This record gives sequence, structure tokens and C-alpha cells, in this order.
Amino acid sequence: MTKPARRLRLPSRKSTSDAWYRVDAAAEFAVKRGRRIVELGHGEIVKLSQHELLLQTQTRIPARTEIQFDVPWPGCERALVLRLTGQTIRNEGNQIRVRLVGYKFQTPGGQSRKAPERPAKRLPQAAPNAAPVVP
Repeated sequence: MTKPARRLRLPSRKSTSDAWYRVDAAAEFAVKRGRRIVELGHGEIVKLSQHELLLQTQTRIPARTEIQFDVPWPGCERALVLRLTGQTIRNEGNQIRVRLVGYKFQTPGGQSRKAPERPAKRLPQAAPNAAPVVP
């Protein structure tokens, strides 16, 4: 009978999901209460991780507030926007920490791309003096 293999302990490292990256990207934000927008503003996203971001702004936003960001995508600022949604965690002076809950890419103005509508099919018209057809 063989002995089961023993697991070796590897030195612990910080996982990539905990890593923060310096961004320095301008962003417009909307503070929301339910579906209603309460406040609009702009600021700068200073640092970003997989689940959180750090926003620097002039206005104070209270903790546990729903917030949405529009960040122009580099290289195509007028054509594509990254929309981030999250909830504020805490304020540290003029820096606000936000837990991210969702994201999507969108064209400015919020227009989603739809397939063009097809014209309705027309039924063949009977001649004006023709007798009605009974099935």
C-alpha cells in the first residue's frame, strides 16, 4: 500500500485579484438613489483593482451610495465608453473607495445597437372588380 502524496506549502504571494494598478483616468459619475440620479460630477480614477477603485473628486459622497462611472475608452473617446457601477465603501478626504459590482461597454448616449427593422410584408391586393375569395 502506498502513502498518499503530501502537499507542499508554497510561499504565500499576493494574488493578482488583490493587485492595485495606477490608472489616472478622467471619469464622469452619477450618484444614484434607486433608478433616480441624485448628483452628477466628474473626478479622476486614481487606482483600480479587480473589485474596487479609488476615485478622487471635489465632492464628498457618503458611504453605501450607489454610483455609476462613464470612462472614455483610450483611443476612441467619442465612440466607446466603459460604464462601471458600484457602491461607495468609505471616504478618505477627497478620495472615495468604491466596490465595483458591474461593468459594460457602451456607445455615448446609451444607444444600444439594434438590427434594422424590416418593413412589414404586404399582402397581394385583389383587383378592384374581383369577387372575394372564400376559403
